[in-house]
Amino acid sequence: MIVIEENFITDIQCDQLISFFNENRDKISHYSVNSTNTLKVKLIETSLISSIKDNIISHCLSLTNSKVYLDNYEIVEWPKDSYHPPHYDLPTDIFSSLIYLNENFVGGETYFSDSKIIKPKKGTCLTFSNSKYRHSVNKINIGTRYTFSFWFSRINNHMEVWSSG
Repeated sequence: MIVIEENFITDIQCDQLISFFNENRDKISHYSVNSTNTLKVKLIETSLISSIKDNIISHCLSLTNSKVYLDNYEIVEWPKDSYHPPHYDLPTDIFSSLIYLNENFVGGETYFSDSKIIKPKKGTCLTFSNSKYRHSVNKINIGTRYTFSFWFSRINNHMEVWSSG
């Protein structure tokens, strides 16, 4: 399953999320594997983030009959020269959703092993079966890419549980 929904959030919301990331640089983590910076927003959630999270949950529940929980969500900064090599996510993952927060960069396309390439478009939500589709992020050649990323997993005695049934 690969689902693309344009205009999932507004340009203004995208800009507000990037500003929120930059205002909270003291809370980011750096991942040397792909040279990204992430802000886990679960503990510093705002009304904007909560609203988008609720919309993502509803969106994802409409795509599955499984009971799922939101495992993680974070704003990710992809600086120039960062990328993510081809991989599968954990077998317990049902899907990932990501919202592209900007498009003023070169590179950074989401690539699937079946040769499907998704060019980032501001406000667009991409949801896919991350444990079934081998995927990667192409190298960012110019500028900085920002995404708001979500990972959903099968229920395993976690607190944040949602069911479509």
